[in-house]
Amino acid sequence: MKVHKIHKRAGASTTQITEADAPNPLWAIDFQFDSTTDGRKFKIASMVDEHTRQSVLNMVERSIPAEDLVAALEKAFALWGGPPQVLRW
Repeated sequence: MKVHKIHKRAGASTTQITEADAPNPLWAIDFQFDSTTDGRKFKIASMVDEHTRQSVLNMVERSIPAEDLVAALEKAFALWGGPPQVLRW
């Protein structure tokens, strides 16, 4: 009898997919990188409520150290009534 190994598909996740069915329980954060016409790099951190598509955080800086991101997240959580149940990265 042959035993076949089961391979996980590339990009497949074992976690359950959460859908935003109301405002606030699910937010998504994304990081982008770009440069100005003179070649100077900058970073963008943006976070949106996946149900309403409302922006809850925007940072555009030359550098975004972890401490600054944590402080901005804490401010956003305080402003919007606490952290979401799920924060999708």
